[in-house]
Amino acid sequence: VRLTEAGQRLHRRAVTVLEEVQRLMDEAGQLQNLQRGTLRIAISPAVGSAFLPKALPSFRRRWPGVQLEVLNVLYPESLRMLREGQVEIVIGPIPEALSDNALHIAPLSQLRVVVVTHRHNARRDVTSLQELADANWLVHGPAEGPSSLFGPPLPALAGQSVTRCHSLTTLLTVMTKSDGFSFLSDKLLEQLGARYDLREVPVREPLPTFTLAIITRRQTAVTPAAETLIRQLKAEAQKPPV
Repeated sequence: VRLTEAGQRLHRRAVTVLEEVQRLMDEAGQLQNLQRGTLRIAISPAVGSAFLPKALPSFRRRWPGVQLEVLNVLYPESLRMLREGQVEIVIGPIPEALSDNALHIAPLSQLRVVVVTHRHNARRDVTSLQELADANWLVHGPAEGPSSLFGPPLPALAGQSVTRCHSLTTLLTVMTKSDGFSFLSDKLLEQLGARYDLREVPVREPLPTFTLAIITRRQTAVTPAAETLIRQLKAEAQKPPV
């Protein structure tokens, strides 16, 4: 049995309503200090590796009985899930042109884009993107995903030397076994560079920065457990680097 287009719309709406009912039940319990419910968040790899591990201990001490589901979801799918009520919080990069009155966007951190490669790559010390016009570029996510938010025009996109990896783990693994280059955030390189033997390529061209934000629905109050997690994430983001 296959739903018609109208049926699919009704199904998505029904799922959203059920999610809202469950969230109301969770919130009611948490307001009474009951340790129950589920908190679902969509998070980008940059946040997952940088801020979430340090924020979890305080969250767990306050809400040991709340189940936390962390979904590794990229833009723009993460915002779709938020709008439909499938997740309560989105934590990730935001496009500069994003304008949606239904969303509340709270900046978390500014991240810098860097060119990254494996430290044994013979071209690791090039100083210009022009020298990498024929390089093997590794791009994270779909064409309309994170790379479209903050990445500068890739020198090789018009050619055939682009490998698009929908998994960050796959991208990093491929880079360690190849001569590939990629645009990543400085925070991601800081957290995972040593594990994957990566280094920043010292290109002289200015590369953009982008905003990492906590995004919620403006007309829907977050649960007390979500408030705690947001507060801890902001606290970790404000700490100076060690």
